[in-house]
Amino acid sequence: MIHQPYYIFQGIAFSGLSIYFFMNNFNYWSIGISALLALGSFGISTEVPKNKKSGYDTSKIPDYDTSIHKYAALAGELSSKQASITKMYNLSVSQINENVYSNKLKVKISNEGLYMFRVIFNTLFYARLEIDGVLPKMDGSNNKDVGDIQRFITAAAFSTENKKSLIGKKKGTELLVKHKLFLGPLKAIKAERSDNSKINKFFTDTLILSLVGRDKNKKIDEAYNYNQVNTDYILSGMNF
Repeated sequence: MIHQPYYIFQGIAFSGLSIYFFMNNFNYWSIGISALLALGSFGISTEVPKNKKSGYDTSKIPDYDTSIHKYAALAGELSSKQASITKMYNLSVSQINENVYSNKLKVKISNEGLYMFRVIFNTLFYARLEIDGVLPKMDGSNNKDVGDIQRFITAAAFSTENKKSLIGKKKGTELLVKHKLFLGPLKAIKAERSDNSKINKFFTDTLILSLVGRDKNKKIDEAYNYNQVNTDYILSGMNF
């Protein structure tokens, strides 16, 4: 039964957008996100509506049990996202190589780059869940709160389908601290920002790590400009 007919129209709109992107040779990131949003819209249309302030569907996430951990809902939600985030990373690297470097560089997927990309994306998911009230608001002055959330975010980013870690935990911690992969993205998506260039730099820097070639650094600015459209689209889809 259709409970929310608005989402039927939204799903049709995103489906049309996906076809338009495909027919006009847009990058796979844009096509994939449009298709996912279309499928999600059709699914939401059959659900009993709840009061939501954003388009990011959090209705299927169970209430957290404070007797276990107040951020327990975060772990389950993030673990289901990693495979799709990995596919997005791989496609995005290939697209930058093709459209910025004319396929003159070699694609060699960097585990460090993929890990960092996952952490950044996981941070955005966390922020969306907090805004929607699914998770309790983090006390930024409480080191335990910050540390607990970071552990959930990085734990999901470490994992692979064969249950092996992408990188060692020591190296993961070094990258987290060095590149400010948690608080950095949170600040980059603050409501009063003028554009998405800062968060785009976070994403693009991780993609560049998976490209190998002596001419890579000559077109870094072009890579940022190219990936900006993808970043804007992602943030728009998550209502940031």
